[in-house]
Amino acid sequence: MYYDEGDQGEEDEEEDLLFDDVDDTLGGLFFEDDGAGVDTAGEHWAERALTEAQTVLGGSKFVEKGITLFALKAVPSAKRLEIRLDKLNDQFGSPTLDEMEEFAREFNAKFEVAVGEEEAGSVELEVSSPGAERVVSVPEELDRFKEIPMKVEFMIDENRTDVRVFNIVTWDTQNTTWALADTKQHKRENKGRPLTRKQRDLRFDVPLDTIKKVKLYLDA
Repeated sequence: MYYDEGDQGEEDEEEDLLFDDVDDTLGGLFFEDDGAGVDTAGEHWAERALTEAQTVLGGSKFVEKGITLFALKAVPSAKRLEIRLDKLNDQFGSPTLDEMEEFAREFNAKFEVAVGEEEAGSVELEVSSPGAERVVSVPEELDRFKEIPMKVEFMIDENRTDVRVFNIVTWDTQNTTWALADTKQHKRENKGRPLTRKQRDLRFDVPLDTIKKVKLYLDA
């Protein structure tokens, strides 16, 4: 699963606290529902909303700004529509508040025409960004976010998963190679010390078909 590119004899006197057991996951790291993708819940109004959202985002002003649809989710029980917008030329993919408000205005106008004023008025609209710790599509978005640490959940075997905070090193259509990210989380687990050279030189080979989810990691 991992190998060491560094000098095996260097820093042998230091215990690599982060690697006592490769199966250990980083404390406190887990994945919640990220809301990515499209889920209209089979609702007619949500299907029309998807069409109108795509129409608005196909306009020149949004295309030029690189703003696209990240997620659309209908919540029938609350008659709520959640839309998340991605901005391709932003480091974290986050549109500005002004850009999200502009989208909401144009969307509401088109949605009202499509389903009628009464129906549109009964739907609660929520427009947001994907969030700082957004889901990363692998391998498609690895190049886009290669400068940012990522939280990677992957299978060790049929019964066990691991979660690590990595920096991507290389990838292809079948495999990914990662290095441990020098984050505050890792420093805390390393008794406040930065990563040793041996830890920095470790490389984790993770086949694409064993990766369950990847998210950007906000170092805090």
